[in-house]
Amino acid sequence: MAFVVAVFPTTLRRRVAEEALRRAGHTCVLFGEAATAVAEVAAGTADLLLVDGRLPDLSILQVCDAMWSRPATADTPIVVCEPAGPADLPGDRRVLRTALDPAALQATVATALASGPAGTAAVRDRVLLVEDDDAIAEPLIDGLARYGIQADRVSTGMAALAAPPATLVLLDLGLPDMDGLEVCRRLRSAGDVPVIMLTARGDETDRVVGLELGADDYLAKPFSVRELVARIRAVGRRTYAGQLG
Repeated sequence: MAFVVAVFPTTLRRRVAEEALRRAGHTCVLFGEAATAVAEVAAGTADLLLVDGRLPDLSILQVCDAMWSRPATADTPIVVCEPAGPADLPGDRRVLRTALDPAALQATVATALASGPAGTAAVRDRVLLVEDDDAIAEPLIDGLARYGIQADRVSTGMAALAAPPATLVLLDLGLPDMDGLEVCRRLRSAGDVPVIMLTARGDETDRVVGLELGADDYLAKPFSVRELVARIRAVGRRTYAGQLG
């Protein structure tokens, strides 16, 4: 499952694309203008940009230039749906063309994702959330799912240490049975799993200690799901670059 940003100016074509993506198990958000879609991708939350061949505000070449001019989106795959002509498409491996047909669209999106930035696929399905507060954990799990990220949740430090191996851990520091810093220390002593600390603590000492123990990032509460997703993707790219196809 991936998080796809799509832009189609007409309702009918938008519906066809959305149905095809959802049937393939992908999460998507759809826009009517390319500039808005490119801005969403630039936030660092998307695995792929799907665009109609004819857009009201930007040409396909302008969309590609806007994506490639930003380091954060330079490697994001772009899939263009007909009726774009060959002259409208750059000759670049990051850009694929497809018909707006469910089977063709699903196959092309799968091919594009397979050649996309390493790390995003790995973190998408194997995130472990360690959070004891239901009021925080449940909306967070729902929010991550909207971006194509499935999170398993445990509520104690001991459960986190006993859980099956995860590809990335979201770790609250204020746990009921043991300090989250100790959980981080044990996780890193047992392997190289990336850890993003989530905490209401504002003390600089906690942040420094957490990073020194091996945490890959530190996010203070309250935070937006969008920012967390961007950080998850960034950590995934850094950790798994060159290891995943």
